[in-house]
Amino acid sequence: MIERYHQFAEENPSYYQKTESRMINYWSIYYKRRYPRLRSYPGYRIFQRLKSKDTGIRFVEIVEIGINNQGHFFIRPNDISFETINTIARPLYWHTESKMLYVPEPGPWPPLGWFRYIIKMCKRGYHCHLELSETTVWVNIPDELKQQMLLDN
Repeated sequence: MIERYHQFAEENPSYYQKTESRMINYWSIYYKRRYPRLRSYPGYRIFQRLKSKDTGIRFVEIVEIGINNQGHFFIRPNDISFETINTIARPLYWHTESKMLYVPEPGPWPPLGWFRYIIKMCKRGYHCHLELSETTVWVNIPDELKQQMLLDN
């Protein structure tokens, strides 16, 4: 489905640019309070997906994110495997059985730092952008931290 929109954008670049500008203006006027960062606004994400066709970046939903009972930060993505993540992003690991990325020790960074690092390494090593959604399950993540992660993503 997105291929049709991508084709339309390629065939009508001035219209596409005007529509993107209108979306940004609409965000600025009506949604900036709800989405303080443009990149968190759904309209912006749609345009990024249209652009991602050129860059080969795949968007993957984060199904679950949290801190387990041992204090380890983890992210469970939807429908993708990161079995070799530890070869490009130490000390991250992929747990095959539970299908999640995790940090084996609490480590030198707070959870927000690990979140940013995991997002960056997945984009760099796997050409995918992990994104939070309305249905993401949050485990042992304080509300303030959750808001920071939502703004960052």
